[in-house]
Amino acid sequence: MVDEAIKSLQALFFASVLILALWLLSWPASSEKLRLYRAAVDLQAWVDMRERLSTLKIDVFTVEPGEDITEDLAEGNPKPPNYEPYDLPVPLQLNLTWPVQQVQGFHLTPAGFSQNALAAPGESARVYRIVTGTMQLPLGDYYAIFLKDTKSVLEKGRVIDRERTRLGLVPTDYRLFKNVRSGIRQVTSALENENRPKRWGEIKLHLARFGFSGEPATLSSRDGALVRLQAEEDPRLPSGGVSIFGIQLSVAQFFSAVGILLAAVSFAMVGPLLSLRSSPARRHSQAWVLVIPKAGTAPRLLLEWMICVVTMLWALLPVLILSLQLKVYPALAAAGWLFYFGSIGLIVSSITYGFVAWELRLTRVAAGLSA
Repeated sequence: MVDEAIKSLQALFFASVLILALWLLSWPASSEKLRLYRAAVDLQAWVDMRERLSTLKIDVFTVEPGEDITEDLAEGNPKPPNYEPYDLPVPLQLNLTWPVQQVQGFHLTPAGFSQNALAAPGESARVYRIVTGTMQLPLGDYYAIFLKDTKSVLEKGRVIDRERTRLGLVPTDYRLFKNVRSGIRQVTSALENENRPKRWGEIKLHLARFGFSGEPATLSSRDGALVRLQAEEDPRLPSGGVSIFGIQLSVAQFFSAVGILLAAVSFAMVGPLLSLRSSPARRHSQAWVLVIPKAGTAPRLLLEWMICVVTMLWALLPVLILSLQLKVYPALAAAGWLFYFGSIGLIVSSITYGFVAWELRLTRVAAGLSA
């Protein structure tokens, strides 16, 4: 009875090792999908915020330089008796279109630049930090820059200087901003050279595959290339996941499946484990049992240490996998219930594997085998 139980446990051990090996082989592809997904989320938030700021009705240059901007103006419904349109103050809100459609409040707070340094003849700038109510929006790492200057245009046969206001979202770690005395020159340079998402370099080649090769400032939230990129790189969808033996799974489904499969293997181990515990003598004729190293000749001791390391890794690997998956959980929060099942499965399997290793070790000691 002990021999049959050990054989069953060994067969299930190799089955679980194959599942763990499959996860380890697929992890690099999953990590790449998640990396591109984060870059796409950053791009979408950047595009949505830029479009929102470009439609501000309030003139930021009429606001005191040290004041936060928390409201915009919206057209109110005409009222009697004159039924004339009027502007109504409304909180600043951002309509996010992807990965989850939601309305998120935000406000602009001065970035701390000297207003004297942001002014020059014919030019003036305002620089704000973007403050949102959630850590999931990657917008706190950008400055919203408003630059008022003039541009020479030909009008009715004459060249005139026309006033304009340019807008940009620039990463806060732009190299010229490291100068504590950054002013209008650095702001203008940032607007002209760094008006792009922080992870633009990771995503622009993928956008080019779908037909967009311009600058991010010209990208619309409804651009076909952006929509196709999101469909392909969304790890919550099978199209943006991994292929296992020809079966297309989303990353969330893949992570969950690994936990569920390992839990199923651990559940199958319960019967042999109980059979092993119920045997008082635990005598067996198996040549190999998962063990803790014991004293012996150098080659035998080295072999047992190798077996011990494999055993410990086998029991701990589900927990290590869980820790890696938890790091990417925020990216797949919408598929949280799948994560819950997979996470429970990984925890249960790790506990069961630890019991199996311990019982096999006791079996070896009880059988009185020499090291």
